[in-house]
Amino acid sequence: FRRAVRHATEILRTSPDEVWSRLAKYDFADEICDPECQERLRVETKKYIDEETDPHKKIRILISLDQKSDEIAGQVETLLSEADPPKSTDIHYRWTLEHEYKAYPNAVANALVKRLESNKMMPYTADGYLRASGIVIDEGPIVDRLIANEATEHPLENTRIFLAIAGSATIGKLLHRLVETYRQIITKKENGVRDEKLNKEYYGLLRYLSLTNDKSFIEAILERSQAKDAYEIVLLSELLLCHGD
Repeated sequence: FRRAVRHATEILRTSPDEVWSRLAKYDFADEICDPECQERLRVETKKYIDEETDPHKKIRILISLDQKSDEIAGQVETLLSEADPPKSTDIHYRWTLEHEYKAYPNAVANALVKRLESNKMMPYTADGYLRASGIVIDEGPIVDRLIANEATEHPLENTRIFLAIAGSATIGKLLHRLVETYRQIITKKENGVRDEKLNKEYYGLLRYLSLTNDKSFIEAILERSQAKDAYEIVLLSELLLCHGD
């Protein structure tokens, strides 16, 4: 074994720059015993990271480094929040962040929030990473977009992802809209009028609320626990029974 290590070290010391540049794309520094070779590889790795223009390749090498740091976490967060999705010719390809999340969960979660704020394409299972992070959002551009737009039974992907981390105040606004919409539907129905736009909004809001996280949803329901209107009480009871379906 020692002879093999010695032999490998001798080969590395006499290797051309091209070999070191290629090795820099992978984190082998801690597998090399010779201090001089280790330092050379760390220098080459830093050079590769600085010069690489593909953000996903840069992230890959950053998360592979054994030495974790806030500086690297910040780099991962910035790169991930701004990057376009990886390109692939595989029709079954799905952009996932499994390795990135294991290495830097907070950086990934923060980057996903920034992507949502900019309404950028999100990776597969982004809602799962955000739910696990415990992040809750009740203000900002994501909330503004949600409240400003009409609800639909088939929400856009980014809307669906945001609902997983919507806070109780945001959910409360959706509940208020739902109750008011329901009252309008009942009033018009009593007058023999069927309003398709109101019905569409009503079922869209039901769908939105079903996608929210349990904790914030319950908090929002409790805020309306003093409700005395019979229609509202029935509606809130049904929401509780059907939440998550």
